[in-house]
Amino acid sequence: MILGLIADALVGGQSVVLRNVGTLETYVKTAQRYRHPATGEVRVASPKRHIRLILSQGIRKRLRRRSR
Repeated sequence: MILGLIADALVGGQSVVLRNVGTLETYVKTAQRYRHPATGEVRVASPKRHIRLILSQGIRKRLRRRSR
């Protein structure tokens, strides 16, 4: 139920704040050119929406402390 609400918010273009964890937000990755490996033909991948997690400061600090 909660994941459904989060998914609905992201699909609607809203950011979702998860306290003490971070923020989920969507962004559009621009169209990318790539070369087909078998034929060598240049193709263009259409723009796509992705989800980004921005970690909270508390988690970032804890990760930095553990890596030392």
